[in-house]
Amino acid sequence: MSTLQIHHETIYHYQKAVKFRAHQLRIRPIEDHEKRILSFELKIEPEHRIRWASDQFQNPVAYVEFLKPSKKLSITCHLQVELGEMNPFDFILEPYSLRLPFQYSETEAVDLAPYITPLYPQDRQRILDWIKPFLDLQGEAKTMEFLTAVNRAIPKLMSYEVRIETGTQTPGKTLQSRSGACRDFAVLLMETARHLGMAARFVSGYIPNVQESTEKTFNIAAGAMHAWTQIYLPGAGWKDFDPTAGILTSHDHLRVAVGRTPEQTTPILGAYLGTAKLDLGFEVDVQVSKIK
Repeated sequence: MSTLQIHHETIYHYQKAVKFRAHQLRIRPIEDHEKRILSFELKIEPEHRIRWASDQFQNPVAYVEFLKPSKKLSITCHLQVELGEMNPFDFILEPYSLRLPFQYSETEAVDLAPYITPLYPQDRQRILDWIKPFLDLQGEAKTMEFLTAVNRAIPKLMSYEVRIETGTQTPGKTLQSRSGACRDFAVLLMETARHLGMAARFVSGYIPNVQESTEKTFNIAAGAMHAWTQIYLPGAGWKDFDPTAGILTSHDHLRVAVGRTPEQTTPILGAYLGTAKLDLGFEVDVQVSKIK
């Protein structure tokens, strides 16, 4: 048994006092049978009112209403999470989904439809060209062999980079440049699954600052959050794949938000009135400790 100790701090400085619109915060982790929040402390300046709710994906969301203008906005979160043991390969697929392509059952297909529809239909041919070596001459493959091979190939064939600008690259741009941030690789794998008829979604969360891949060690998002992909597999449910590290996620990948699009998992979403210049500072520190 182990715990994650997480410190997440974001500070905005303005040249003069500004008035803040309501903000949405997605920074509280999602609990499940393997992860339990032991403590959670959220400090926000300036003076505010806060209420908690769940969004359409059942992500915990803090809705914050600010009561006065300020030259500084500070959001600091301290939490401790207990991690249970898990085997990411402890599942059995439904027989009809053992090979690609497959079709979901009628009931599942209706519910999963939004996650099957690609965000970037214009990149379909480039994605199909990219995955062709992982398929046989008939365009088929064993489902888990294919997903594992593609997931591992991304960190082998592409360069990881830290991008401070907001937004994600299109899959086409990532494939062309052979480089990207974790969120770009997550979108690439998500869209690869969708173009093959599988449901997939984007995940934002916390992991320890250094994660090992199949080929090399990445200093993943030091001082920031991490991103990866969930793919829905019949019999297994939503399975987490980290295409930056080339692995199925382990117990220390802590989901904070999932969404049909990356924008729906944004940790801090809000705006302010005025034209004052903004300086942003942020820090995320995740440490693992063993429970004796």
